Amino acid sequence: MASNESIADYLGLYQDLVNPHAFNPYAPPEKSPVLNKQRSMTQYVKYMLNRTAKMFSYENLPRSIPALELETLLQVCGYAIIATVPNAPTALVGMDYLPAGEHNMEPSGGADNDSGGSDVDNSDDRITISDRTDLYAFYGGLGGEFDAYYRPTLALVNNSYLKFDAKLKIGVECAVIRNDSHFIGVMPMYWRYASQMAENDVSIRSAQINSRERSIIVADNEKAYDSAQVYLQRLEAGDLAAIMDAPLIGNSRVENGTPTAANAIIQLIELGQYLKASWFNEVGLNTSFNMKREYLSSEEIAVNTDVLMPLVDDMLECRQRGLEIVNSIFGTDIKVKKSSAWEHKDIQADNYTEGKEDGGTASDVQSEDA
Repeated sequence: MASNESIADYLGLYQDLVNPHAFNPYAPPEKSPVLNKQRSMTQYVKYMLNRTAKMFSYENLPRSIPALELETLLQVCGYAIIATVPNAPTALVGMDYLPAGEHNMEPSGGADNDSGGSDVDNSDDRITISDRTDLYAFYGGLGGEFDAYYRPTLALVNNSYLKFDAKLKIGVECAVIRNDSHFIGVMPMYWRYASQMAENDVSIRSAQINSRERSIIVADNEKAYDSAQVYLQRLEAGDLAAIMDAPLIGNSRVENGTPTAANAIIQLIELGQYLKASWFNEVGLNTSFNMKREYLSSEEIAVNTDVLMPLVDDMLECRQRGLEIVNSIFGTDIKVKKSSAWEHKDIQADNYTEGKEDGGTASDVQSEDA
């Protein structure tokens, strides 16, 4: 089970922090970063994870479960196992841990709070934290005897830091929160789009280089070659005039380069925009990409909204259902809702629906939102 930690961090999310000599962000690359497709893909995926980390906000999370770590587990691994750890450390450490009473935080319930003022609000107003420190989110294996619908009944958890190694009965000793209905996570989709965008970046770079090839000088002998080199060097240096030698004129010829390179660059840029727009649409974010190269009406823009939200709605429903089970088993009161741009999308969709029911147009609704 020791491999669980490497699986949960298979993106290398913290590798550069642990080994700072592995990557120096201020050192110029030995070659174009675009040509390192593996690194380009990983960076694309990490940047998208940064965006979707803000997809949901939580209330009353235990102090031992940072919202960022819970979301990373869910999105990267497809699910998270919530369980209590006997004899858990009371003084937690970590980059995101904020001890109660520090960092200018005030108890949200005040001195008269029935819970003893244990709920606090950290510097990120998206999250309300409780002082409970025995509840953790893990990645682990699922197995055991299948139930009536062929679902696993046991969770296998191992955490070396907490010295916690257990086989837990799902629904009794632990709860499993799904990222989506089929435990897929977002990584297969992210890698697919990231790989296509990395390939497109390489193609754009090649087209950029080829676009410099406006003409080709063909030399028939070495003397003509040397004369052509001097001629090109003078042009590159910015000389107002460059005189060609007779050998260059008589023993060389000029061929046309690649006049279609400019069109190729435009097509590749459009492909990149299409891939990025499709990726954003998959996670519920709309973009302004337009294949028609024409004006889009408000009605056409509104139609696209219908395809944006099903996956995000499924992810929200899975989290809500999973947290209901967590609250039932462990007596917590954790809540989740959409956040950031995804919450704004819901508000826009509600306003659009109400406007249409009242006989308004999409333009009217958009004007009100503006």
